[in-house]
Amino acid sequence: MEQVPSDRDACSRLGLQALGELLEAQRERIGTYALTHGPPPHTPRAASVFRPPPVPHGVQELLDAVQTPAMLVSPVLDERGDIRDFSYAAQNARAHAYSVSRIPADSIPRSSRVFLFEQFPVLEHTPLPRMLAYAWHERVGQGPEVVEWFISRPSGPPTRLSNETYVAPCGEHLLVTWEPGDRSRMAIAAQKLVKTCWAEWNLTDGTVEPSLGFAHVLGLDEHATPPDLTRLAAMIDADSVPDLYQALYEVLLRKHPSECELRMPGTHERVIRMVAEPVRPQPTGPVWAVRTVLIDVTDDHRRRERVEAADREARRQHGRAEALDEVAQALRDAVVPRFRGNSPPAASTPPPCTGPTPQDSVSVATGTRHAGPRTDDSWSLSATPAGTDWRRSPSWPDCATRWAVSRIPRSRWKS
Repeated sequence: MEQVPSDRDACSRLGLQALGELLEAQRERIGTYALTHGPPPHTPRAASVFRPPPVPHGVQELLDAVQTPAMLVSPVLDERGDIRDFSYAAQNARAHAYSVSRIPADSIPRSSRVFLFEQFPVLEHTPLPRMLAYAWHERVGQGPEVVEWFISRPSGPPTRLSNETYVAPCGEHLLVTWEPGDRSRMAIAAQKLVKTCWAEWNLTDGTVEPSLGFAHVLGLDEHATPPDLTRLAAMIDADSVPDLYQALYEVLLRKHPSECELRMPGTHERVIRMVAEPVRPQPTGPVWAVRTVLIDVTDDHRRRERVEAADREARRQHGRAEALDEVAQALRDAVVPRFRGNSPPAASTPPPCTGPTPQDSVSVATGTRHAGPRTDDSWSLSATPAGTDWRRSPSWPDCATRWAVSRIPRSRWKS
């Protein structure tokens, strides 16, 4: 017999479907923007216009020793000595791996005759041309500066690239290095210490630019592929999917920051607070990426739960103490004589006795019932109260005096 899905499973599937449709619609908006706002095509230059200077022997080995993507470029000068473009000269292995993974295959430079801005026109609208020109003329290193740009694809959405870029003079060349975000050792230690990381989700191609603390915060394997937003929605608890959808809706369509809490199921459930903001290379363009800060607040939730449990226990103990106090008061009222109006009457002189002497008629209240009528108006105070302990002696119609005694510590006895 086929099992009928529960309402919760149906809501989860609808939430995932709505999230996928929201992201797909945003990709279409980005593609439309890239087509309408792309730079005009450059006129190809003749190969004889420029002859790049030769790369010195041993430079390739030095480039490969650099731990970040690196590339050598040389300026292309016109007849007046002004910079017209920059020519690609060489790159290291890390730069080649980066270009293969991020840049479409038909856009990767394959010879030293390639002009940088002719191959990638969008780069002319970034800080890179200014950095290159200043480093060439002033012979002073530039950066770091964030260079954001995109590459159109023959088919499919464009590719967004965002890197911290450095430019340094190197003889007749310029050395360009970059890295995708801050990956210094201190940043890694800080992220693990406070259980915080950041990530940028590119909406065009679904790639992720995470910090090195990303896997640690989400509880993932260090070598696992960072999840895109759709996979992230599938990883979290079903009850958290609507919160993630609402946060992304605020970021993508209303274009302002938002935040939510995501519960990650597993052996040790995690609670992740996500603070997200839109990334828009152009102020009037669509949101190209979602930049987030992820904070593991699991310990905060557990501490809050412990405090709430302690507060509930304290309230329970307080209620129990009040109940015991009420029971003690009821027992006291049942055993100890009461006065009319909850207060003793004013002291009065008892009528003269004609019966037995007071010494013969005095008895201590020990739980034995004494025969004979009495009236509440016949009580008289024979001693001042001592805290909550007291002793009173009523005058009865038969002129006998009977004492009602409470427990009074010896230290409070009066002579």
